Amino acid sequence: MTIAPLVAVSHKAYFDARRTRQWLASVAKQLAARPRGAATELLVLPATPLLGDAVTALAGTGASVGVQDVSAHGLGAHTGELPAELAKELGAAVAMVGHAERRRDQGETDDLVRRKAAAVWAAGITPLICVGETQQANAAVAAAKTVAQLLRVRPDIAPQGARMIVAYEPVWAIGAADAAPDDYVVQVCEAIRSEVAGLPIDSRVIYGGSAGPGQLTRLADHVDGLFLGRRAHDPAALISVLDEALTLNRTARRHKTIPSPTGNLEKLPNAGHRDEQEQW
Repeated sequence: MTIAPLVAVSHKAYFDARRTRQWLASVAKQLAARPRGAATELLVLPATPLLGDAVTALAGTGASVGVQDVSAHGLGAHTGELPAELAKELGAAVAMVGHAERRRDQGETDDLVRRKAAAVWAAGITPLICVGETQQANAAVAAAKTVAQLLRVRPDIAPQGARMIVAYEPVWAIGAADAAPDDYVVQVCEAIRSEVAGLPIDSRVIYGGSAGPGQLTRLADHVDGLFLGRRAHDPAALISVLDEALTLNRTARRHKTIPSPTGNLEKLPNAGHRDEQEQW
């Protein structure tokens, strides 16, 4: 049983409602036109008020939808918060926690990120945990800092059989003209993969930080996918990365070299064409 690379996209707060709906419609149309058996994994994180639009627009395409942040609190007297239980009810399969911009703008700490991840697991959906060093350093140093940051989220206390996506995003590369050097990314991501391999949960490690077309091919043996930002604002660029992932997946099937398959994200209804893959 094999697994496709995961391509995740966050809109951050770049798009207004009209542009979000246009982007969703364009992506849905292009996904519908892909050949039967085009087994790639797409996760879309729109601005939270547009979550329902994304769920509706992408239904039947095989894509998954998530939220860009979630509360550390459950349902209750917490004004303005988004409980993970509610996000799940509204169609989110994934909730991102710990993004560098929330740490910068909202002062989020490792302890808060830990509590948010715990809330996501408790709600029965998958946390996408963002980690990464703030300053470019020696790759070995960056790997040690990033692994330590992940361990402070305490994935070791996640429920057995739970799922986790770890997004390695070196903060200094977010929004930069170029992504981090490939050999640098490889060393850090391999350190993360080695750390999570012993946990009793299904894990994926993806790279973000000015990620774009061509990078997945270069990193294929060392990451489980990419996390795209502004370079996926053009739906055509996103589809090119999905095509790249499809090519890699077919090659891996032919040579049976896909590393450590862990399963798929939960799909929206009527996903279709994914029966040969393990369902999250």
